Amino acid sequence: MPKTANSLSEARTLISDFTPDFAILDFNLGDGLGVELIPLIKNANSKCYIGVFTAYTRAVLKQEEHLSDINEIFEKPTDLRLLKSVILKQLNSE
Repeated sequence: MPKTANSLSEARTLISDFTPDFAILDFNLGDGLGVELIPLIKNANSKCYIGVFTAYTRAVLKQEEHLSDINEIFEKPTDLRLLKSVILKQLNSE
């Protein structure tokens, strides 16, 4: 069942109680950067697929310590057909 969080603090709590196989992060959250969650997610599941939504692609690319763990960067606005395709592909690969 999908889980959602609207902030870094909510996501940290969620990740401590839940092991994600697939994560879609927003780059810019009200209380920090979504990419700050990547080490926590990878610690919980090193094989977790991670996608990042952003309107700031260059800012994401500057997060070099996290780039190797990001499977896909989705530029806003994102075509929902592309997102659906990526999600279905990941679900079918499990």
